[in-house]
Amino acid sequence: MEEQVGDFSISRRQIIHTFDFNNYYDNVEFTKVMTTDRYRQGRPYKVFGYNGESQMKITFDLPENVKKPTHLHLTVTEGCWGGTIDILLNNTLWIEKLRSVGPNFQTREITLELNRERGLRPQNNTITMKLREDAEFVHWLSDAVIEVTYAVPSTLTDIAANTVARMIRNRQIPEEVINTKHNLPDVVVKIVHEWM
Repeated sequence: MEEQVGDFSISRRQIIHTFDFNNYYDNVEFTKVMTTDRYRQGRPYKVFGYNGESQMKITFDLPENVKKPTHLHLTVTEGCWGGTIDILLNNTLWIEKLRSVGPNFQTREITLELNRERGLRPQNNTITMKLREDAEFVHWLSDAVIEVTYAVPSTLTDIAANTVARMIRNRQIPEEVINTKHNLPDVVVKIVHEWM
Protein backbone atom coordinates (compact mmCIF):
# COMPACT_ATOMS: atom_id res chain seq x y z
CA MET A 1 0.00 0.00 0.00
CA GLU A 2 1.33 3.40 -1.01
CA GLU A 3 1.67 6.05 1.71
CA GLN A 4 0.38 9.54 1.05
CA VAL A 5 1.60 12.71 2.66
CA GLY A 6 -1.18 15.20 3.32
CA ASP A 7 -0.94 18.95 3.39
CA PHE A 8 0.18 20.50 6.61
CA SER A 9 -0.18 24.05 7.78
CA ILE A 10 2.73 26.17 8.87
CA SER A 11 2.38 29.70 10.15
CA ARG A 12 4.73 32.32 11.51
CA ARG A 13 4.17 35.39 13.62
CA GLN A 14 6.05 38.59 12.88
CA ILE A 15 6.16 42.03 14.48
CA ILE A 16 5.21 44.80 12.07
CA HIS A 17 5.63 47.80 14.42
CA THR A 18 6.36 48.54 18.05
CA PHE A 19 5.23 51.89 19.44
CA ASP A 20 6.07 53.91 22.54
CA PHE A 21 3.67 56.82 22.19
CA ASN A 22 6.10 59.19 23.92
CA ASN A 23 7.95 59.15 20.60
CA TYR A 24 6.87 60.63 17.28
CA TYR A 25 6.06 58.27 14.37
CA ASP A 26 5.30 59.30 10.78
CA ASN A 27 2.58 56.65 10.60
CA VAL A 28 0.71 57.55 13.83
CA GLU A 29 -1.80 60.38 14.02
CA PHE A 30 -3.50 61.53 17.23
CA THR A 31 -6.64 63.68 17.21
CA LYS A 32 -7.78 65.51 20.37
CA VAL A 33 -5.56 63.35 22.60
CA MET A 34 -3.65 64.79 25.57
CA THR A 35 -0.28 63.73 27.04
CA THR A 36 0.30 63.52 30.79
CA ASP A 37 2.38 61.66 33.36
CA ARG A 38 0.05 62.35 36.30
CA TYR A 39 -0.25 58.70 37.39
CA ARG A 40 3.11 57.56 36.01
CA GLN A 41 5.71 60.19 36.85
CA GLY A 42 8.42 60.54 34.21
CA ARG A 43 6.69 58.12 31.84
CA PRO A 44 3.96 60.03 29.95
CA TYR A 45 0.96 58.39 28.33
CA LYS A 46 -1.89 59.47 26.07
CA VAL A 47 -5.35 60.37 27.39
CA PHE A 48 -8.40 60.07 25.14
CA GLY A 49 -10.71 62.57 26.82
CA TYR A 50 -13.10 63.94 24.19
CA ASN A 51 -16.06 61.64 23.58
CA GLY A 52 -16.55 60.81 19.91
CA GLU A 53 -13.49 62.85 18.92
CA SER A 54 -10.35 61.52 20.63
CA GLN A 55 -8.68 58.98 18.40
CA MET A 56 -5.42 57.46 17.25
CA LYS A 57 -4.83 56.22 13.71
CA ILE A 58 -1.90 53.98 12.78
CA THR A 59 -1.05 53.35 9.12
CA PHE A 60 1.06 50.32 8.26
CA ASP A 61 2.20 48.11 5.38
CA LEU A 62 2.61 44.36 5.43
CA PRO A 63 6.22 43.18 5.39
CA GLU A 64 7.40 42.08 1.93
CA ASN A 65 7.63 38.42 2.98
CA VAL A 66 3.99 38.25 4.21
CA LYS A 67 1.79 37.02 1.37
CA LYS A 68 -0.98 35.10 3.17
CA PRO A 69 -1.87 36.83 6.47
CA THR A 70 -4.22 34.82 8.69
CA HIS A 71 -4.39 36.86 11.93
CA LEU A 72 -3.68 40.41 13.00
CA HIS A 73 -2.61 41.03 16.61
CA LEU A 74 -2.76 44.36 18.41
CA THR A 75 -1.17 44.47 21.86
CA VAL A 76 -1.78 47.65 23.88
CA THR A 77 -0.67 48.94 27.26
CA GLU A 78 -3.50 50.95 28.74
CA GLY A 79 -4.84 52.45 31.95
CA CYS A 80 -7.69 51.20 34.10
CA TRP A 81 -10.19 54.04 33.79
CA GLY A 82 -12.36 52.00 31.49
CA GLY A 83 -13.02 54.55 28.77
CA THR A 84 -14.98 52.66 26.12
CA ILE A 85 -13.37 52.68 22.68
CA ASP A 86 -14.05 51.23 19.25
CA ILE A 87 -11.23 49.78 17.16
CA LEU A 88 -11.47 49.84 13.37
CA LEU A 89 -9.34 48.05 10.79
CA ASN A 90 -9.31 49.78 7.41
CA ASN A 91 -12.37 51.80 8.47
CA THR A 92 -14.37 48.65 9.29
CA LEU A 93 -15.39 47.97 12.90
CA TRP A 94 -13.07 45.37 14.48
CA ILE A 95 -13.89 45.65 18.19
CA GLU A 96 -16.90 47.51 19.53
CA LYS A 97 -17.10 48.94 23.05
CA LEU A 98 -13.69 47.76 24.23
CA ARG A 99 -13.15 48.72 27.83
CA SER A 100 -9.89 48.57 29.78
CA VAL A 101 -10.04 46.53 32.96
CA GLY A 102 -7.65 45.51 35.70
CA PRO A 103 -4.62 47.35 37.06
CA ASN A 104 -3.13 50.47 35.48
CA PHE A 105 -0.92 50.03 32.45
CA GLN A 106 -1.54 46.36 31.94
CA THR A 107 -0.81 44.82 28.55
CA ARG A 108 -3.56 43.13 26.57
CA GLU A 109 -3.64 41.46 23.15
CA ILE A 110 -6.54 41.66 20.71
CA THR A 111 -6.53 39.22 17.78
CA LEU A 112 -8.50 39.34 14.55
CA GLU A 113 -8.86 36.33 12.27
CA LEU A 114 -8.45 37.54 8.71
CA ASN A 115 -10.56 36.37 5.76
CA ARG A 116 -11.71 37.71 2.41
CA GLU A 117 -14.09 40.23 4.00
CA ARG A 118 -11.67 41.28 6.73
CA GLY A 119 -8.29 41.20 5.14
CA LEU A 120 -5.13 43.23 4.93
CA ARG A 121 -3.78 45.04 1.90
CA PRO A 122 -0.09 44.97 1.04
CA GLN A 123 0.07 48.72 1.83
CA ASN A 124 -1.80 51.49 3.65
CA ASN A 125 -3.69 49.47 6.25
CA THR A 126 -5.08 51.45 9.17
CA ILE A 127 -5.95 50.69 12.78
CA THR A 128 -8.05 53.38 14.44
CA MET A 129 -8.83 53.53 18.16
CA LYS A 130 -11.61 56.01 18.95
CA LEU A 131 -13.21 57.03 22.24
CA ARG A 132 -16.92 56.36 21.92
CA GLU A 133 -19.53 59.11 22.08
CA ASP A 134 -21.18 57.28 24.99
CA ALA A 135 -17.94 56.65 26.94
CA GLU A 136 -18.29 57.41 30.66
CA PHE A 137 -14.55 57.68 31.33
CA VAL A 138 -11.34 58.67 29.57
CA HIS A 139 -9.04 56.07 28.00
CA TRP A 140 -5.28 55.87 28.65
CA LEU A 141 -2.78 54.42 26.19
CA SER A 142 1.01 54.27 26.39
CA ASP A 143 2.35 51.54 24.08
CA ALA A 144 1.28 49.24 21.25
CA VAL A 145 2.61 46.41 19.10
CA ILE A 146 1.18 45.28 15.76
CA GLU A 147 1.95 41.71 14.68
CA VAL A 148 0.75 39.47 11.89
CA THR A 149 0.48 35.69 11.70
CA TYR A 150 0.85 34.40 8.17
CA ALA A 151 0.93 31.14 6.25
CA VAL A 152 4.22 29.94 4.86
CA PRO A 153 4.66 27.39 2.07
CA SER A 154 3.75 23.96 3.42
CA THR A 155 3.27 21.63 0.45
CA LEU A 156 5.79 20.87 -2.25
CA THR A 157 3.57 22.74 -4.73
CA ASP A 158 3.41 25.76 -2.38
CA ILE A 159 7.15 25.72 -1.84
CA ALA A 160 7.84 25.54 -5.59
CA ALA A 161 5.29 28.26 -6.36
CA ASN A 162 6.63 30.50 -3.59
CA THR A 163 10.18 30.06 -4.89
CA VAL A 164 9.13 30.99 -8.44
CA ALA A 165 7.15 34.00 -7.12
CA ARG A 166 10.13 35.20 -5.08
CA MET A 167 12.47 34.83 -8.07
CA ILE A 168 10.06 36.88 -10.20
CA ARG A 169 9.78 39.59 -7.50
CA ASN A 170 13.59 39.70 -7.24
CA ARG A 171 13.86 39.89 -11.06
CA GLN A 172 15.92 36.70 -11.19
CA ILE A 173 13.53 35.26 -13.78
CA PRO A 174 11.01 37.07 -15.99
CA GLU A 175 7.31 36.93 -15.16
CA GLU A 176 6.66 35.54 -18.65
CA VAL A 177 7.99 32.20 -17.38
CA ILE A 178 4.65 31.45 -15.73
CA ASN A 179 2.68 32.36 -18.84
CA THR A 180 4.32 29.64 -20.93
CA LYS A 181 2.06 26.56 -20.76
CA HIS A 182 4.76 23.92 -20.89
CA ASN A 183 6.75 25.46 -17.97
CA LEU A 184 4.22 25.07 -15.17
CA PRO A 185 0.78 23.46 -14.75
CA ASP A 186 -2.14 25.89 -14.42
CA VAL A 187 -2.66 24.96 -10.77
CA VAL A 188 0.95 25.96 -9.96
CA VAL A 189 0.63 29.20 -11.96
CA LYS A 190 -2.43 30.08 -9.88
CA ILE A 191 -0.52 29.47 -6.64
CA VAL A 192 2.47 31.50 -7.94
CA HIS A 193 0.10 34.46 -8.41
CA GLU A 194 -1.17 34.02 -4.83
CA TRP A 195 2.37 34.11 -3.42
CA MET A 196 3.30 37.17 -5.51
